[in-house]
Amino acid sequence: MCSLCHVNPCHPGCPNAPEPRAVHTCDRCGDPILPGDKFIEEPDGDILCEWCLDNMTTNELLNELGFSFQTAEVDA
Repeated sequence: MCSLCHVNPCHPGCPNAPEPRAVHTCDRCGDPILPGDKFIEEPDGDILCEWCLDNMTTNELLNELGFSFQTAEVDA
C-alpha cells in the first residue's frame, strides 16, 4: 500500500503513481498520446496530437491532409 495515497496500486493523481502508458506517439512532435488525449489518424497512417493540430496554420493543416489551395482564374 502506498504511504501517500493509501491505495494499491496508487491512485492516478498520486505522485508515486507510474506514468500512464502511451497509446500512440505523435508523428509531428514525438510526444506520447496518453489515454483520454485527442488525436487524428491520417489516411497514410500518420498520427497527430490535438496540440499539433491546434498550432498548425491553415496551409500546414491542408498540406498535412493532402489538400492545397488553388488560384481562381478567369476562363478565356
